Amino acid sequence: MAHFPTVRPRRLRENPAIRDLVREVRVHPENLVMPIFVRPGKKERRAIATMPGIAQLSPDEALRECEAIAKAGVKSVLLFGIPEGKDAVASWGSREDGVVQQALTAIKKEIPELLLIADVCLCDYTDHGHCGLVQEDGDLRLIGLLYYAAASSETLGDALARAQRYSSIANAGIALRCFGSSDFTIALRYTGISRHSDRHNMEFLVTTIIRICRVLTDRRLAPTAVRFIHPRLDKPSDMEKFFGCAIEFGADNDEIIFQDTVGHLHLVGADPYLSKILIQNCDQALAHRRPNASSLRVTIENAITLLLPHGKARLAAVAKALGMSSRTLARKMAAEELSFSKILNQLRSDLATHYLSDADLSISQIAWLVGYQGIGAFSHGYKRWTGLNAKKMREKLIASH
Repeated sequence: MAHFPTVRPRRLRENPAIRDLVREVRVHPENLVMPIFVRPGKKERRAIATMPGIAQLSPDEALRECEAIAKAGVKSVLLFGIPEGKDAVASWGSREDGVVQQALTAIKKEIPELLLIADVCLCDYTDHGHCGLVQEDGDLRLIGLLYYAAASSETLGDALARAQRYSSIANAGIALRCFGSSDFTIALRYTGISRHSDRHNMEFLVTTIIRICRVLTDRRLAPTAVRFIHPRLDKPSDMEKFFGCAIEFGADNDEIIFQDTVGHLHLVGADPYLSKILIQNCDQALAHRRPNASSLRVTIENAITLLLPHGKARLAAVAKALGMSSRTLARKMAAEELSFSKILNQLRSDLATHYLSDADLSISQIAWLVGYQGIGAFSHGYKRWTGLNAKKMREKLIASH
């Protein structure tokens, strides 16, 4: 085995002129976006302890800050609002006298060349803390196949059993389990996704499941208990009112608990003929999902996807992205009988097929997106994976749409 050279002829680093010629990344003030946090008041400037050098500013102070930012060469700012009040419909986010609206007007008038970006997330404007409005009348049919398969069941217990079996069709990151004898428990957990950093998604998911149970039975079913793993200091009264029971935060599991009789409730949309057809479709959809997709595999795939366009999707680069050595990653894959080359090729094949269905992407662009420098190598690889060349597959996919 050849030894690694002890002398590295770094020709491209020899002098400033060469370095300026070949460097890939240039960071200039005009590339940056400065965050501005706007609060009510006048001549207000409150330092943010966790963000040294950053403060919450009243609209007039935000204008002064933007003048200094523009002089420094930064051409873009992103405004976040800290409103005077919060409510269930985030009304302060759309008021003409809102703090962000005041700041936008003043800044645009005085510094028209500055690019202004407004944060439109509603989590700071809603009293329940969610990023959007919580509505009781959203159309559940938008869930798709899984909803219809559940709705055509005979009983609520059957519907939830189908949700348990087929939930990965709608969301591969959620696992649902129903059990109980003295009560009827719906337990939820994330698969391949960190739970400790989430609050909104799980609360939304639990709310949606309770809504589904009510719509399918045409009854305002109320759980006996709802439990969330994440802690929350304030117990949202509107959520407890909607659930019809107390909410426990900081629990051991994410759970919805009903009385044991709810599983036997008949559904208003039960249709055995439609049900049979939908179950066949669900089984087909489930069969097309990759079996035994471990959380490690998903993690590796996520890392590879980011590295592919740069042509750096190699084991060492993926291991570095995941914060481990190549040897450690290889050992973990061996323990789960995973092959890096097989994961890479399968992911490339899946991504390429997805991109080929987009007529706006050229074959050369797709080749680059999946890590190839030339069309020839990509076409050869794609034919090896699928048995078809890329152009024929594109024609087939576009025709099917």
